[in-house]
Amino acid sequence: ALREMGIPLQTTWNGADRLGVAEPLYVGRPNTWGQRGANLVLAQSDCIVALGSRLGLQQTGFNWQEFAPVGRVVQVDIDPAELDKGHPVVDVPLVADANDTLRALSTRRFGDYSEWLTYAREVAALPLNEPSNETAPGYISPFSFADDLSGICTPDDVIIPCSSGGANSVMMQALLQKEGQVIITDKGLASMGYGLSGAIGASLAWPDRRTVLVEGDGGF
Repeated sequence: ALREMGIPLQTTWNGADRLGVAEPLYVGRPNTWGQRGANLVLAQSDCIVALGSRLGLQQTGFNWQEFAPVGRVVQVDIDPAELDKGHPVVDVPLVADANDTLRALSTRRFGDYSEWLTYAREVAALPLNEPSNETAPGYISPFSFADDLSGICTPDDVIIPCSSGGANSVMMQALLQKEGQVIITDKGLASMGYGLSGAIGASLAWPDRRTVLVEGDGGF
């Protein structure tokens, strides 16, 4: 149903495994420490529909007054407190279940967004690993590492990009996720030390799938 609408889709970091990078409607993961192209698409949108995202400060940026500078925000959340917290400015707050809202949207007719989708995909395709990301001699570029790891990981893998600092932020910027993967982070608290314990829990939950943990030395 969403593909029939032809509207660009983005995910939060917690929902990173909802879409693979090969999805035609996918235009990245915006975040304070997120992908530049994805943030640029968000900033140029004239209507943002947030489904099940609480739009916290990591999502909007700490200068939340500038979130969606040219667009209206429709936020769908099952918790009224998230809609009443005061930031960012929400033009249309809806207390509803995200799944019910998606089903309702799928019955509606929308216009032709193909031109906007093409443009959004071009912007979202800005390089994730740029020459300005300098790495000292003798060290591996973490962005190149994330890119190479993306190619090695299969659609059946469980990926734990944790727990805080560069290990987490670089992975969540540069990981090229595949449809079918499970990606679990600790973005609620970004607590150091979650990674290994989280990976152990994930491997117990999915014993027939490979679990891949990327963790910083302090968190480990």
